[in-house]
Amino acid sequence: MAALPCEGRSLPPMKDGNHLQIQGDPNWKDHAPGFMIRSLAEVQEAGLEKVADTNTWLSRRYLVGADSFGFSFHHTVLKAGKSTYIHYKNHVEAVLVVEGEGTIELVREGQKEGEGFAKFRLGPGVFYGLGGGQESHFLRASEASDLSVACAFNPPVTGVEDHNKEGVYPVIARDGTKLYSYGEDMVRELFQPPDAFKFGSMGTSGRACPTLPCTLQTLKDSLPVHLRKAVGEDGPALWRLAQTAGLDVNSPYCYNLFCMSFCETVVVAEQQLVPGRAPEVVGYVMGFRPPGRLGTYFVW
Repeated sequence: MAALPCEGRSLPPMKDGNHLQIQGDPNWKDHAPGFMIRSLAEVQEAGLEKVADTNTWLSRRYLVGADSFGFSFHHTVLKAGKSTYIHYKNHVEAVLVVEGEGTIELVREGQKEGEGFAKFRLGPGVFYGLGGGQESHFLRASEASDLSVACAFNPPVTGVEDHNKEGVYPVIARDGTKLYSYGEDMVRELFQPPDAFKFGSMGTSGRACPTLPCTLQTLKDSLPVHLRKAVGEDGPALWRLAQTAGLDVNSPYCYNLFCMSFCETVVVAEQQLVPGRAPEVVGYVMGFRPPGRLGTYFVW
């Protein structure tokens, strides 16, 4: 799995989905690189099952910002008889109740539960959306059972977020900073289109472009080359490769900076040169998009 968005660290790797396949081509990923399938056990093993500090709910983050879908997708369970105060100042959220019953009460800031100006019944099949950034509310599960919901977020979460005492999720900037509010200058960074459609459905040359990671067969009988986005740990390997390739070498800090803060625009090529060993970095493209000119790619 890719690193959390440019935080310089990786999530534990997830399986490739083959363990869930019941028939068909074992190399299906080569033909459908954008397809993803995950089990609950994988989400838990990757540390993406978040239990609230209040111990009133847990949230399983099946899809996070690092997956580059343009949104995150969660299965959240509010414990029976419990309520939680939520105020998504930084996100929009779409919610579908899948099991259990409860209520959602809209309140003004500073109001307590029971003092709100509108209250709605929730049950299986009921949908609600929070799209204005100002919908303070209390979510309560019935005494009889947990309230289970499926929800999507934009900007996508990284997987570690929890509400602060004001009910707000932070957004995580590329440098890993938690922001509880942001200005217009951050909108383009936080609200990213899915990787597969950053240049439209026809790509940059009039045809659909593959998404990363992907595997290419460069020459007949040669070893396959695996292309992926950079993660924070790639910096030293890129620096060493530049030295051996006879390129003009920048400082190690430069390569670390690009892999940590511009990971979305650094592509790393790997090959498994020795059977049974980890793949080795054999090439890279390092660059960035100048601010305000997302149609331009500057190769360093």
